Amino acid sequence: MGGNNDELFSIPASPRDHRGAASTSRNTVRALDRWMAKAIFRALGNPLIRLALWDGWEVSRSPDDAVPAVTIRDRGALYKLALEPEFQFGELLTQDRISISGDLPGFLERVYRAKAEAGLMHLPQRLLAWLYKPRSNALAKSRENIHQHYDIGNDFYGNNRIPWTREYLYR
Repeated sequence: MGGNNDELFSIPASPRDHRGAASTSRNTVRALDRWMAKAIFRALGNPLIRLALWDGWEVSRSPDDAVPAVTIRDRGALYKLALEPEFQFGELLTQDRISISGDLPGFLERVYRAKAEAGLMHLPQRLLAWLYKPRSNALAKSRENIHQHYDIGNDFYGNNRIPWTREYLYR
C-alpha cells in the first residue's frame, strides 16, 4: 500500500462536489498550492489515497475513484497541514476545513502504513528525535550523574537554610 511509487497522477479540477466556493482570485488554486499538495502527499509516503484541493484538483497514485480521498477546502488549511500535519489534521477535520470521503479508519491506516514503510518523519519529529536521542553513558558517568542529582549530602540538610528541615517538619 505504501510508497515507492514515484508516479503521481495530477487530476484536473472536475465537476465533483468539493464544496468549493465560486471561483474568485482569492480561492483560485495556484501553482504553489498544487506544489504544496504534492509535497504533502510525498511527505506522507505516497499513500494509496487521493488528495483534493478546494477546486477539485487532485493528486493521487491511482486514477481510481474508489480510492479514499481527503479534500482540503481552503488555502489556510493546506498551509496548516504542511506545517503541522499530525496536530492540524484532527483540528481541521473537526472545523470542517478538510473532509474525508469513505472510511476514516481505512484512510488513516493507508496513510500511516505508507509513511511507516517509507520511513518518513516530519521536520518537528526529526528535530525532537535529534534533541532527545539517547546518549551513550558509561558506568562511571552514571554514578557521577546520580550523585550530582540525588546525593546532595548531609551538610545541606544540616544547616537551617531552608524552612522544611527535619526540625521544622517534626515540631
